[in-house]
Amino acid sequence: PGLTATCSTGTPGLTATCSTGTPGLTATCSTEHFSHTSDGMDWYSNAQAFLQVLQLAVKRRVDRAPVPSQVDAWHSLVDSHTDSGPGHVDSEPLHMHPHMESGHSRVAKTSCHVDSHVVLGPSQSGSEPNSVALESYGRRGFARVAILYSGGVDSTVLAALTDRCLDPNEEIDLINVAFEQKCTPNSKQTSFDVPDRQSAIQSLKELNPRRKWNLVLVDVTQEELNHLRKDHISHLVYPLCTVLDDSIGCALWFAARGRGVLYCHGNQTGVGTHYTSTAKTLFIGIGADEQMGGYARHRTKFRSEGWEGLMKEVEMETKRLSRRNLGRDDRCVADHRRDGQFPFLDETVVDYLQRLPMTKKLDLTLPRGVGEKRLLREVARILGCHVAATLPKRAIQFGSRMAKSTNSRELGSDVCDRLLASDD
Repeated sequence: PGLTATCSTGTPGLTATCSTGTPGLTATCSTEHFSHTSDGMDWYSNAQAFLQVLQLAVKRRVDRAPVPSQVDAWHSLVDSHTDSGPGHVDSEPLHMHPHMESGHSRVAKTSCHVDSHVVLGPSQSGSEPNSVALESYGRRGFARVAILYSGGVDSTVLAALTDRCLDPNEEIDLINVAFEQKCTPNSKQTSFDVPDRQSAIQSLKELNPRRKWNLVLVDVTQEELNHLRKDHISHLVYPLCTVLDDSIGCALWFAARGRGVLYCHGNQTGVGTHYTSTAKTLFIGIGADEQMGGYARHRTKFRSEGWEGLMKEVEMETKRLSRRNLGRDDRCVADHRRDGQFPFLDETVVDYLQRLPMTKKLDLTLPRGVGEKRLLREVARILGCHVAATLPKRAIQFGSRMAKSTNSRELGSDVCDRLLASDD
């Protein structure tokens, strides 16, 4: 700690500094992604300024993130050692025993694995988790913060900034959700190898290798989706009732549950160690697209009405976020006793972006995956996240393939019959 390496960029007067965090370890950083022109320098300096604003917003939330209680640790341990993994149908989140709701003690923060001889079950009094199990759970470690992680630029930037703000010995959960898909239209074989799964694994490689990252693969079967949507999730999405609300609400609910298998050693088949996140704080990247022109419709608006039309579209979408999205999203996340946090909607971040001219946030004369949200993509490059910086936008319902789990001819604005269906 405290060791930095300074390297020349090849441009007079411009240097780049990167911290290694490890004594004796040098670091090389490249600025090839920045154009050696006045325009390129403007984007770089604006990205540096925005990075500082966004990092402070993330730090405020990290500092407030509560430590999981013994009860949370107990629930996670039980989920990890039973069959209630990603294929388990359970319409009700785990609830605290009334005697456990007060006076939670804390579990020690270390990073060993759970011993194979752990004895599960309540203590003799029936009101507290088994002390041997909790002690072993403490040796495994836990996460205070989780991130809804697709591997795209929004979630990867949040992951990299969370890494900067969190104690280096703490773990971070990256939650990636995928819905069951047929390998071919007429095949009985299914797969969870969706676009967001692939990008998450690729982008993970560029995050801090010294951090303990828990990439949680949440696989949702068609049977589980159908059951929980009808009996539980539809009530959380209400009063919204469109196909889009169905897709996003279901994807968020399953992701926020945080129950899946840990990715390791190239395994993405759904066979691995069962894991349930203990994090009470879940970071979600909503707000970046609306404020920095990340959607395809922004490019369409720019082509038809120019900068003036685009600015009106962005202003309208930003103002309606709380009414259109946040109530639904908050209900789906809070249903699992987690607190959804949206750093891109922090007051200081919104204020900074509103003061910045639209031409400093995006450049839609550039191709898809380059021009939209260009400011944020430059931030990702500064953080060393080059893969995520070049990925085009994929909304969660498309990247997770939730949208393909239903009628592909439906429009997002259509009323969703599945949400309105009454119980038999």
